[in-house]
Amino acid sequence: MNLQKPVYAWLIALLLAIPGPSPAETAKASPLPSPLDAAIDACAECKMSVKDSGYAAQAIADDGRVYKFDDLGCLFAFLSADTSIVPAARYVQDANSRSWIALEKAYYVVSKEVPTPMGYGIHAFASKGAAEAFAKARKDKAKVVALGDLSIPTDSEMKM
Repeated sequence: MNLQKPVYAWLIALLLAIPGPSPAETAKASPLPSPLDAAIDACAECKMSVKDSGYAAQAIADDGRVYKFDDLGCLFAFLSADTSIVPAARYVQDANSRSWIALEKAYYVVSKEVPTPMGYGIHAFASKGAAEAFAKARKDKAKVVALGDLSIPTDSEMKM
């Protein structure tokens, strides 16, 4: 008598009973980041060239338009100024690896000690440990901050 057959049948039945994503949920999957091309990509906010420097960012609107940024601060300034854009996905580059990270999953360090393309001083990291190590190495008392705690300087503050 084979006792394993009922166990496998029960396991298969259980796996089939677990629902997968609905077609609507699958259709709403976040679009992937678009590759950068410094020869043609211009920042949607400041119009400077967008380079694969570890400070780039992008927002992909729900209509498929891709907005690229040379500095994380430009992304935040752009999205706060143009509220008609509904982002389906937002990505920032890891300052170390230059890989793309979902905006909401990144760890941030604000430090003017290491310059960013437009001087906002916002650095994104894929891991909290990398962000903490970066902050600890700074002399300007940089700290790891949550996305909601980022403070984006105004144009007048940037000129100071």
